[in-house]
Amino acid sequence: MLPAPMPLMEREAELAKLATMVGRAARGEGGFVVAAGTAGVGKTRLLAEAARLAGELGGQVLTARGTELERYFSLSAPRQLFEPTVAVAPEDQRRLWLGGAAAPAATVLGLAGGGDRPAGDFAVLHGLFWLTANLCQDALLMLVVDDLHWLDAGSLRFLAYLQPRLEGMRLAVVTATRTHEPSSEQHMLDLLLSDPSSMVLRPPPLSQAGSVRVMQEALGGRGDGAFLSACHLATGGNPLLLRELAIAVTDAGLPATADNAGQVETLGGRALSTRVSLRLAGLPAECTAVARAVAILGDDVGSPLVAALAELDAQATLDAAGQLERLEILCANQTEPAAPLLAFVHPLVRAAVYDQLDPGARLDGHVAAARLLQQSGADPDRIASHLLRVPPREDPQVVDTLLRAAKNGLRRGSPDTAVIYLQRCLQEPPSEHELLDVLEELGMTARAVDHGVAARYLEQALALVTEPMRAARIAHVLGDLYLTLLDADRARTVWVQALDRLPAGEEDLRRRILAGIMYITRATPGAPRSWAMVEEARRLEFHDSIGGRALESMIGMYLAYAANPDAVEHARRALSGGRLLEHSSASVSLARAWAVLLYADDPAVADSIDAALALAHRQGRINDLANGLLNKTLWQLRQGELAQAEATGRECQRMTDMSRIAFTRPMLGAYLSETLLELGRPREAEAALDWVGLPEPARRHAPMHVYLHARARQLRMAGQLDRALRMAREAGERFTANGGDNPAFAAWRSEAAQCLAALDRTPEAAALADEQVVLARRWNAPWALGHALRVAGLIHRGDGLPLLREAAAVLEKSSARLEYAKSLVDLGAALRRMGQRAGAKDHLVAGLDIAYQRGATLLIRGAVGELRAIGARVPRMAHTGPDALTNSERRVVELAVQGLTNRDIAQQLFITIKTVEVHLGSAYRKLDIQRRSQLEKAIRPSA
Repeated sequence: MLPAPMPLMEREAELAKLATMVGRAARGEGGFVVAAGTAGVGKTRLLAEAARLAGELGGQVLTARGTELERYFSLSAPRQLFEPTVAVAPEDQRRLWLGGAAAPAATVLGLAGGGDRPAGDFAVLHGLFWLTANLCQDALLMLVVDDLHWLDAGSLRFLAYLQPRLEGMRLAVVTATRTHEPSSEQHMLDLLLSDPSSMVLRPPPLSQAGSVRVMQEALGGRGDGAFLSACHLATGGNPLLLRELAIAVTDAGLPATADNAGQVETLGGRALSTRVSLRLAGLPAECTAVARAVAILGDDVGSPLVAALAELDAQATLDAAGQLERLEILCANQTEPAAPLLAFVHPLVRAAVYDQLDPGARLDGHVAAARLLQQSGADPDRIASHLLRVPPREDPQVVDTLLRAAKNGLRRGSPDTAVIYLQRCLQEPPSEHELLDVLEELGMTARAVDHGVAARYLEQALALVTEPMRAARIAHVLGDLYLTLLDADRARTVWVQALDRLPAGEEDLRRRILAGIMYITRATPGAPRSWAMVEEARRLEFHDSIGGRALESMIGMYLAYAANPDAVEHARRALSGGRLLEHSSASVSLARAWAVLLYADDPAVADSIDAALALAHRQGRINDLANGLLNKTLWQLRQGELAQAEATGRECQRMTDMSRIAFTRPMLGAYLSETLLELGRPREAEAALDWVGLPEPARRHAPMHVYLHARARQLRMAGQLDRALRMAREAGERFTANGGDNPAFAAWRSEAAQCLAALDRTPEAAALADEQVVLARRWNAPWALGHALRVAGLIHRGDGLPLLREAAAVLEKSSARLEYAKSLVDLGAALRRMGQRAGAKDHLVAGLDIAYQRGATLLIRGAVGELRAIGARVPRMAHTGPDALTNSERRVVELAVQGLTNRDIAQQLFITIKTVEVHLGSAYRKLDIQRRSQLEKAIRPSA
């Protein structure tokens, strides 16, 4: 006789939290839950309870689970979640679910229209998000995902992308992961667990009283205190192990008395494996064969395939499965009684059966499984999962299957799994004529996963290639990888060799490589040929190609670093026609052109960045998106759009964490820190720089001056003046060593000057500040010049009033509204110190008004303090009317006026529906209206 099912005990707190979360999700307040704990502690039971609660509220529940065998399936969780529902939906319903921004999800689900071209990993994530949003548009949807620790990287990225976007959605995501289980994607699990939006449940082991209750119920009320206490100690209060121990005690006919308490410890640690062994030993051989076949094939496998691997007929397989189900070893999905899907009742039970197989039997089993799956026309992913466990055998069919599995992974936007399959393919190995293709494909694919791995395989490919053009293309990519790995010498070597081998007339690739060599020369301190190369490149006729634009962007960067305004024209030429946007391989050149225009305050850069972001959402990679978000964060910061800059920066930060992008971290941390300081949140500003993860002094890195400058300001604001000064000077040394003079790129002189002034070293401070003004006049961009004039005016104190007035005049008509507000406040403060109270008040109030619009808490505090110092009343700032709308609010309003729904607006702007609602609500308040129909008249009164 079997014990009764294990009761869900001592989980009242967890169940209450789940009930609250599910109720909120049903009301449109989406939630994300991670249940984390050891195997057998009851995580899966909590997930089942959450699903039951959702069902009681009329919600739809979709489920998925990671398995040890299938941990490298490309996007396995989204496929498990959505394929069964979408596949059986009527065609018109499917079109609605997969329309618009959700279209790339069709590729993941293998549906018609998904296409055979490789999908960008980010485009896939975004498409899956919108498929999810469409499914929960009208009713509660719950996604239940068990055993996260065995999921592939793409699946974890999908959950991480979904996690912060649940607000305003009728969506509950309930997941579970096993603690202390090795995972190749631990950083992704950490991201899910640490996100502030997560509700993390950590069900503890049962108390001694709880363990006693479980054992008494399982044993029919038998057992004295000493015996039951021994059961608790032997299992550590783990509910699953307690139940298995009860079964073992029952099977052994062991009296639950104090005299037998000593035997409990022996039974407890191996109760499950012992139970499985004993049960299988007492069953017919057919049962053992079926159990072993399912252990090899993996859960949710059809009984015909199990029968083939177990070498049994269909009826014998079904009979054996029935016996194993009655003994709680297997469970069967009876939707198709003649061919049920078989699975183990718990992963630990599967592990117990699998571990009992000797190594030879396991190997033979996986070889046979792969062959049977191949014959049945199974998905290459499923076949490859077995081939990964089989030693290389020089089998051409294995090579073909792994190549197809890798192609499927890329098509679904999962480069991680494609790399794993290609690496295994390389071990087989491929034939001599296939080897170069596999190495090149592996190296190119690994760029989205690990730059070091990618470089290693492209090195091998380059050593084999004999065709000059192909060698040059590989060398071009390899050099870029070396740069991201901070190995400029190897990049230069591979590029110079490629140029020597490049056939005449190949001007596109020649210019791409020349641009790379120029970058290295500029980034290498003391390189003598830098400017000679620039002048030589400027004499070349513009070539209408990606390479031509790459060279233009590099020339522009050279000139911009030297504060030569001619740089702007070269950057504009690089961006002309939008061709750089269409090639992900040109992302570095794109970023250089953007940088020139960003630091020149050229508004055209915003449109180019937005176009790149739109393309990344439709078909791009996470790296492409991060590049765009990084630059947009800087643009918004320079414009003084602080709330938007923080939101964009946080999104970029998450993309960076999801993809292990390292090269952009110093810049992003700096931009976020600057933004948070302006918002009056210094601790978070410090945390943003700490997130970069760099030691002090920071390692050699091309844009490291950006990080060092931000750290200097953060330290100065914290009162650590000596450290701040050292950081500012190191930023200057790094920037100058790389040929930099332009204060728009690195205003280190003004930062060092402010530190020196605070240390009462005014002459040194004034010299640096004046030098920055001279350089800023040469560059002649509003932000850089206005900032330099303002800081110089502050340091010169009484003699600095003309400089402060000029700063305000320079910035008045510019888009750098926050810097303009600072100039007004500083000018007002200077006038107040000179006794000119009336003039001081006007400037202070004007600066305060802009600061309020931008949410610039730090500046607001300074302006309010100055107004109070002159005895003036601090005005209440109520910003209304069209001019009060932020850029983001205006974009949403304009689309709403055109008649787009909130959902359409969200898809077009790549934001959530909740964000659209927030922007519209804020716009209604500022425009003093109540309805959407009033928008057009409110923003265009004369219309």
